This record gives sequence, C-alpha cells and structure tokens, in this order.
Amino acid sequence: MTYCPCFVHTLLRGRIGRASCGPARSIGRIGYLLALLCSLPFLSPVPAVAQSNLMEVNDRTTVDRVSFVYNDTRTFEPERLQEQIATRGPSFFQRVQGALPLLSTSRQRLNPIELQRDVRRLERFYQRNGFLRPEVDYPNSRVDTTRNTIHVIFEITEGPPIIIQDVNFFAAQGGYASSLFEGEERERWARLRNEIAFRAGERYTEGERLTIQDRVLNWLRNRGFAFADVFGEAEVDSTRSLADIAFTLDPGPRARFGEVIVEGNERVSDRAIIRQLPFAPGDVFSNQLLGRGQSALFALGTFRTVLADVPPQPSDTLVNVRYRVRESRMRSISAETGYARQPGIGLQGSWRHRNFRGAARNLELSAEVQTGLLAQPSGVLGDIDAPFLAELSPSLRLPYVFSPQFSLIINPFGRVLRDPLLPRDPLLPEGIPLLSSLDLNRAEFGLTNTLIYDVLPNRPLRLTHTLANTSQFTAERRSARIDDAVDAPDNGMPGDEPIDGDLPGFLGASDVFGRNVLSLSGLLGRTDDFLNPTQGFIIRPTAEAAGSLAGLLPAGLSGVQYYKLSGDINSFIPLRERLKVGLRLSTGRIWPRGVSRDALGGDDPARVSRFRDRFRPVFLFAGGANDVRGWSNALVGPKTTDRVSFARDGEGDIVFEEDEDGDLIPQTLNNRFDLNGALAKLSLSAELRVPFPGLGDAWHLAGFLDAGQVSVRLRDDGRIVDSGVLTLNPQAFKYGTGMGVRYQTPVGFLVRLDLGYKLNPSDRDLQDPRDVFLFENRDNEELQEAGFDPGPPPRRNLRRFNVHLSIGQTF
Repeated sequence: MTYCPCFVHTLLRGRIGRASCGPARSIGRIGYLLALLCSLPFLSPVPAVAQSNLMEVNDRTTVDRVSFVYNDTRTFEPERLQEQIATRGPSFFQRVQGALPLLSTSRQRLNPIELQRDVRRLERFYQRNGFLRPEVDYPNSRVDTTRNTIHVIFEITEGPPIIIQDVNFFAAQGGYASSLFEGEERERWARLRNEIAFRAGERYTEGERLTIQDRVLNWLRNRGFAFADVFGEAEVDSTRSLADIAFTLDPGPRARFGEVIVEGNERVSDRAIIRQLPFAPGDVFSNQLLGRGQSALFALGTFRTVLADVPPQPSDTLVNVRYRVRESRMRSISAETGYARQPGIGLQGSWRHRNFRGAARNLELSAEVQTGLLAQPSGVLGDIDAPFLAELSPSLRLPYVFSPQFSLIINPFGRVLRDPLLPRDPLLPEGIPLLSSLDLNRAEFGLTNTLIYDVLPNRPLRLTHTLANTSQFTAERRSARIDDAVDAPDNGMPGDEPIDGDLPGFLGASDVFGRNVLSLSGLLGRTDDFLNPTQGFIIRPTAEAAGSLAGLLPAGLSGVQYYKLSGDINSFIPLRERLKVGLRLSTGRIWPRGVSRDALGGDDPARVSRFRDRFRPVFLFAGGANDVRGWSNALVGPKTTDRVSFARDGEGDIVFEEDEDGDLIPQTLNNRFDLNGALAKLSLSAELRVPFPGLGDAWHLAGFLDAGQVSVRLRDDGRIVDSGVLTLNPQAFKYGTGMGVRYQTPVGFLVRLDLGYKLNPSDRDLQDPRDVFLFENRDNEELQEAGFDPGPPPRRNLRRFNVHLSIGQTF
C-alpha cells in the first residue's frame, strides 16, 4: 500500500500547505490530522511520484537510522536529542540479530504522525533550553526503496540563544533578599548567591531556573525557615533575545522542631522510632535533618517504606513533623543459589527477625555453602583445586548505642574451607571423616564485634574487633612439626616450640593459632552519589593492629602480630555530559612485630612458610578485576612454584602417563603459581568511559590504563623475601591496559566485562607454572630414568590477556 503523494509530502516535509492537488491544498493550516482524513480516499495503490524519494514510503517502511544535521550551531549532542523523540532506528543488538541467519528482528515502522510530533518535541526542548525560535525539519531524509527503509535526517537551526542580562533576588516584603539576614547568616547567603550558576552573559534555560529556585528554597528550609517559599520568573525580550531573571524570597518565621508524629507502626514502638532521629524537639528546624531521619529509619531494615514530611499547619515558630512508616514482615526466611566460575555452585540461607525483643533490633541466622561443584578454577592460575566453604554466622544488630549515631553488630562465626592457596594434607586422621572426605585444610571460629558511627549519611566510621581460633591442615606444616619434634633434642633448635598465639592442636591440625585484631576504617569524601558516583572523590582509609596495642590487647591471644595501614583514593571527573574519567590510587604498608617479624625474616624455611600462610589473609596483593587488570588476581610481582608437586602412587613414585607420541610425561598437582603477598603496595588506575553507541544510557565503553608494584623480591636461592619498601621506580611498575563494557542494571548494580593486556610482563608472567616446575626439577633422578628431559619453559603470548567479569564499581 502506498500513501497519497500529496499527503506524504505534507507530513514528511514538516511544512503544512505545500501540496499541489485539490484535496490536500484545502487543508492548508488546519493541520496534519485533517490531512490524514483527507487522504483516506487515496489509500489505494498509486504510482510512485518522481519529484522526491520521500514519496516512496508506505505503511511497511521501517526506520533504518535517525541522525541530526546542524545548520548553524551545535549545542547538544545527537545522543541528547535522541532522548527527546519517539522515532528510533534499530539498536546495536537488533542490527547484530538481523545480520545473523535464521534470526528475525522487528524494526520500528515509520509513523508520519509521530514523526511530526518529534519535530514539536525537539522545538520545545530547544525552547526550554534558551532558544526562542528554533527550526526543525527533515526534508533530506533518504528512502531506500530496495529495502523499504528510511534514514530520517533532522535538520536543526538553533537560532540565537536567550542571553541573561540580569539576575536579582528580592524579599517578598520589598528590597533585596540580603536584607532578610543578619551577621553570619548574611555572609552565608552572599556565598550561596555567588555560587549560583546563572551569570549575566550566559544562556538562559528553564531547567536551570527551577534548579536554582529549589536550591534557594532548600537553603532556607535547612536554616529554620520551615514555611519558606521562593518564586522565580524570567522577563524575556524576544526582539533582542535577552532575559532578566528575578527570584522572590518569602522565608516566613524561623521555627524549631515541635512534636514528632509517627503513623503506620504496629509492632515497633514510637519511642524506638523517635530515638533514631538525628534531632530532638526544640532544635532549629532543618529539612536536611528531617531527610536524614528518614534515611536512618529505612536503614534499620525494619520498615518497607518511610515517608517524612511537614503536615499542613499554620506558620509558627514551632513546626510539627511527621513520619509515616510501613513495617516489613518481622520474621522471614530466605534462600538463594548462584554460580560463579571459581567457587562453582553456591547456596545461602537465612532466618531473620527484624524486631528481636523490640526496639528494632535485628537478629539474623545465616548459613552459606560454596560447594565447588562445576567450578572451573583452572586457567591462568593453572589446574588447581576448587574451593569449598561452609559457614554458619549468626548476627545481632543493636541500632541504638549511647546515641542514634552509634550502632553495634555482634557476629559469632564458624567456618570450614578448602583454600586452594594452601597445600592439602592427604594424611588427615581418619577420625575426621568430614575433613578427609572434602579435603578441607582450614577451620576457623570466633567472634567479631563492630561499632559503627554514622558521621554523615553514607560516610560511617567502623571500629571492629575480631577474636578467632584458626586451624590449618597442611601436609607441609605437619612434616615440619614432626621433623622439629625429632630434631629438637639433638640440635637444640627451637623448631616448632609454642610461642605467643600458638594454641593446642585441634583435630590433629598442623598449625593452630589465634587472631586478635582491632581495626578502624572509614569512608570519607564528597560525591554526587556514593553508590554510583560520577563526580567528586571518595577516600577509604583503614588502620589495623594485631597482637597487643599499647597493652590494650593481650599479645598471647594472637599468633600474628603486626600493624597495617591501607587506603584507596578515588576521583571521578566528568569531562563532558556523557564523558567521564575515573582515577584511583591504592596503597598499603604492613609492619610485622615480635615473633611474626622474626619468623618472616628468619632462615628456617619451614617456619617462614608457616608464618607466610598465617599472613596470607593480611598480605597486600596487586592484580585482578579491581586492580592491575592485565594480571589475574594477586599475580603482580615475582612468583614461585612452591605449591606445585609431583603426583605419586602408593609407593611414593612419580606417576607418569603416555602422551600422543608415546612419550612418558610426569603428572603434577596444584599447577599454579604461589600467590606471594607483600608488606607494601602501590597501584594506580585511570579509566575513561564513553557511551556505547546505539545501546542507550545504561551502556558504556571503557578504556583503562593500570600500573602497580609490590615489595616482593627473590633471593639467589629462589626464596621470596619482602623488604617492605617500595622502590617507586617506574621500571619496577607493571603496566596493563585494555577496554571493557559497562552495564548499569535497573536495580542499580554495575556489571563490568573487561579485557586486560599486559604491557611489560616478565618471562614468568607468560610461562605455564607446570612448565616452570618441571624445568626447575629437570635434575630429578626419576625424570632422568624415565628419559624425560624438559626444556626451558616457553613464553605463551596468550597469557598476556586476561578477561574479568565482575559486579560493582571499578573503583
């Protein structure tokens, strides 16, 4: 079916009254809707008109592309204009789907009526943003008659913008607004007035006027003027395209908080709700404090919704406020399951009481199991065991401690796990079927108490104390203990004699020690959104002490003693409206103390290895999805094959198997590099985000450059030592670059897919850990008897690349 050429010409030209036939000429200025009615008799097939290819569209024509051409100036990017209209071309994924065989995709059909509405939408958009007489048309749109598609080309003539000539603030009673304030209040008003975005000579926009109006209103209501009002108007000289803007302030009386009204609560008492508020009756009214109270109540987790407002009342020096709440179900049970590449299938369940013994206390009993089923931990780390974790963790949250700004979380825990970073003990006592059947190598139980102080919304300080018992089951440590016990009477070496923090053996564990740790952490900074920031900065400092701290913590309760300082500084810089830069600096330093310092720096390999395993959760690492992305997690720096070993049969002989050529190849276990932490670290990152063309606001492309170094170095004998001092030499940094895709989910989470590339890898970074291990053991007698002669490990350039899929902000 082909539309009447006169009707198509009338609509697609965007100029009513240019038709040449009688029925269409008669509509003139009445509008395009009447043109549709007039054209109904002509909706039968008619020959194509050759005067313009726009005449070739019909009711099956689809939109192939939408683009914008600027005839004079270009104030807004095409992406911003596309957001204002309904006519759209196919997205990136729709184009990909349409290019694939056996896959069909539907495209938007051209709607002439909607297209004309888009013209008005664009004109109104420009008018709201300070352009008095914009012109929008699409005369040069192109029709592909072969594919029956149209490329809609909007031609935009912005015209001269409205320029601000003068901006003034007046009092409703007369005179300038500054007369309403005295002393320091007048100085604060002057600072606000100077910060306001409008300036004489700038382009006027209606949206900016409303933003300034709301900002001034909030400024007044945060200083006690609960009944304030602000009016703004612009006087436009259309001849000269100039505007005079005037704001009128009516502050009303300065008020204080009066009665707090609570509505909707059934099980939680009024007292428990009111005591969480950051103000008390008699305090100077502040709309900001009213909002903070709303956030504090919602953070309890007890209420489904919380609304805060000032109910209707006469203007007075006391103002009553109201909180309307809707309680969540007090008791609930939840169960979740999920899958990740390294831990495999995971299960998590919890029972929660949101008002335990009243006063909005939260009690939660949770259990988590990471089964390791279907896990794929191999790859750049080599073939390693899948992790396993089983944890039971009840927690009690007290929302009010001393004041509404303080809360306390009491969290006892117990967990058993198979840590692939620790060697397993295949000789676990048979009386422990759970540990032996699951090849577990660590068990831990203890108590964590966290005191939280909410300095500002989303900026808490946390003081955390952890007292725990850790048992490690490793064949390497067990052998060391046995050897030390046999040799000690003869050579007088201290071997594995008990030291501060050593605990009695637990279920035959090879190493049992306590952890007594006190830490202080915070979140500081200023940004537009702490969950998904686009501008500003965030600082996350942490200070930690294990063992004794000026006598406050008993040293004998901890088998690790150290001080640790670490922190991240993140900065977010918007270069343009949709072009953003992120910068990050991450650093840290550890000072081992007492026995831990002597053991890590000693000459006894077994003792050094034992304490390195204890410090593994404490050490600093570089590399991974949130660090130097060219490397896998924690693999920046020197690496060893200490964990790799030969597979042996029941008689202790190396197991061989034949390859495709019939040659004997030795089998190995734990084919991965040892992740050696450090006492000092520094890493830097920069990331540029741009819109992903054709995918909308939720999608972005990212390019990044990362650099990092740790203080690990190797001795001549191949053992790793840690000086704890960074060289800060550019040649010592490892550099990685790459690109990625970002997707902002509707629920707020950011999904990231990154491809990292090592710019200056070492030989070891590009070698397979199994090849390195075999070459290091090429003098082994069993290998020589079998005729196996490993050559130097080859460099594998594919290991320059790393793929990271993660959830959450990069920084």
